[in-house]
Amino acid sequence: MAVSWSGLATRVCTALVMVTVFLTLVWVPALHWAFACFIALLCAIGLSELNTMFVAKGEYSPHVLGFPLTVGIVLAAAWGGSMYLHFALFIGIVILFFAQITTPPVTHKSLTNTLFGMVYLPWFGGHLIMIHGIENIGPGLVTLLIFIVSGTDVGAYFTGKTLGKHKLAPVVSPNKTWEGALGGVGLAVVSMAVAYALKQRYGWSGLPEWTLAKYASIGLVLSMVSQVGDLVESSLKRDAGIKDSGSILPGHGGILDRCDGFLFAIPGMFYLLQW
Repeated sequence: MAVSWSGLATRVCTALVMVTVFLTLVWVPALHWAFACFIALLCAIGLSELNTMFVAKGEYSPHVLGFPLTVGIVLAAAWGGSMYLHFALFIGIVILFFAQITTPPVTHKSLTNTLFGMVYLPWFGGHLIMIHGIENIGPGLVTLLIFIVSGTDVGAYFTGKTLGKHKLAPVVSPNKTWEGALGGVGLAVVSMAVAYALKQRYGWSGLPEWTLAKYASIGLVLSMVSQVGDLVESSLKRDAGIKDSGSILPGHGGILDRCDGFLFAIPGMFYLLQW
């Protein structure tokens, strides 16, 4: 299958703008709260896109209170860390369940959609705020996440286009192949090896003091996790009968289309760091 170079150019330009804005917020210490608010906004937009999928499927859409609660849950992580994040998630779910139960019709699908939306977006996303807040190396860890997920996407795209033959999940995403998945993992590992080499060469204190094996192994694990996140979002879109979750990002679609892999890789990195 030929590569669409015009579409690729649009994707690259959009990605460059996104990465520039994102890394500015990540690396300027005075912008920590601006970064937290930016992530909260992305999660709220992502929730809107998720609601659109539920409506397209003909299911009861989550309550409108989900949007301010999503922002509050993410900002709770910035305010007080994991305990605040978990408590805010619990309170948010209680409030939304009560609002839905007292505003019929209420079904098991509406409650399930609410629970999924609150975990999938603000809780997953809130972990990025906590990673960013890790002393000395937080911004470096967020940058490594970009290396891993972007490397996975690029590697999977080009390897799948040029060598892909064996379908990975044909029902969910017919274009994804095992060859592409392996190419994504391979480039993610290479990206982490490059990050390690740059740290050794230039002595960048913002990157963690890990061995090459640890850089590579974390890249490998999080690459696989991010591809699961990609498949999850693909299954949601296919079930809803839509191609993209939105159109806010030219060449990429919606926020969920661009951040599906990140959403899974973020808590993956956070809990790997705890170990």
